[in-house]
Amino acid sequence: MAEVLQFKIYKAVAERSDNGNLVKLWYPKDKEITYTPFPPRIEFGIESYERLMTDGRTEIANNENPINPPSGVELYFFNDDKFVCGNRGLGARTQKKTHTAYGGYPQSLDEVLSAEGIRSIAYREYAEEIVMLIRDAPSYMVIPNMTDENRLKERVEYSLRCARERLGLELKPHIVDVEFKEPVDTLEVYNENDEILFKTKVNLDWIFHPVTSLEAFYSGRFTNLSSEEIIPFDTEGDFANGKFNRLNLESWVVDLEDIKGKPFGCILKNPRVYQTQFEGSTPQAAIVNFSEPYIGPEGIAVVSPYVFYPNQLLVRLLGAHGVQGFENWVKIQHQKDKAQMDGKFLIDEALVRKG
Repeated sequence: MAEVLQFKIYKAVAERSDNGNLVKLWYPKDKEITYTPFPPRIEFGIESYERLMTDGRTEIANNENPINPPSGVELYFFNDDKFVCGNRGLGARTQKKTHTAYGGYPQSLDEVLSAEGIRSIAYREYAEEIVMLIRDAPSYMVIPNMTDENRLKERVEYSLRCARERLGLELKPHIVDVEFKEPVDTLEVYNENDEILFKTKVNLDWIFHPVTSLEAFYSGRFTNLSSEEIIPFDTEGDFANGKFNRLNLESWVVDLEDIKGKPFGCILKNPRVYQTQFEGSTPQAAIVNFSEPYIGPEGIAVVSPYVFYPNQLLVRLLGAHGVQGFENWVKIQHQKDKAQMDGKFLIDEALVRKG
């Protein structure tokens, strides 16, 4: 997790259309740079979601409630209708033990001044947070294909570098073709004079708890790779004094059939849960053996170690992929924020351990 670079956007609106949302941002001329995520603004967020649902248009930022330029998020689905996601763990500052996609904030102004720049945030973060090896040829690392050859070359080089620096592995690329689903949202970015800087089709969400953030999502389906053919290693962490500090999170292989219609949690039937362990200097993706008491999302005691509870990143991506029950991310996030205001946490009561 490298340095965050943000600036405050004081004018932004979202408009609902038949197929998705149109988000308009106005970048200020004089940018107030900050290096931390924006604080939560949950009351403003609840009102903003309600206006979008009832009126079809809403502010998502104003002078009292600024928002950031887009972050980038990425996730891929296998041809057997499964996917790999991370679990934030009990040590996370927010959203403990929730399941998440792979993404992060921009690290330079250049990354938020074009559609290509925002796309690069997503594939950089994916490379930094997840390494997937081919099970029968573990010297090869899965690299999602890209239509731009220069971008693919950059992605390959950076992905192999991350594997070397974070796992100590010298790998070769295994390029996998990807079928991309057409995004439903549109992002338009203007300057203060209402001159358009760039426009792009991309799936979007914006949240106001546990942080305030605008996020751009990229996802696809591997056309010729199943989940049985890979071994995942979570590689999220950061560098300090030249040393990589591993967060050592879990990687979950999840079946879409298990989670249909269950945006507020369920027990997975046959998940595979991995965690990176080292034998000397050699990393191993070990299957996690859980023991009681089982701790689930936000530290709640639960009845099974396999409680799946997606955060907003994963909800948005599952909805964009067409998974039943996740289509209306605005309604789901509004429900979560309303519950948060009342000191509650939306999780199926059947999953919570009593007593």
